Amino acid sequence: MFYHLTSSDAEETARTLLTRAVGQGWRVMLRSPDPVRLERLDHMLWEGDAESFLPHGLAGGPHDAQQPVCWVRVRLRTARRL
Repeated sequence: MFYHLTSSDAEETARTLLTRAVGQGWRVMLRSPDPVRLERLDHMLWEGDAESFLPHGLAGGPHDAQQPVCWVRVRLRTARRL
């Protein structure tokens, strides 16, 4: 999927898409090289009301296989010189 963000920030858009995906019974792995962005999204999901809560967790824990939404911190690859 591709989204051009013009009126919503990335975290709010991610929350909307994650809510839809989990509502369909999908499992989602969200990858980002930016731990600060993942932390902001994590807080946003925890601070929502009980009806909009999305179960989620950071990869590397004992319950990764059961998480509907799992965050993964990734490193960006650097270009190799030829």
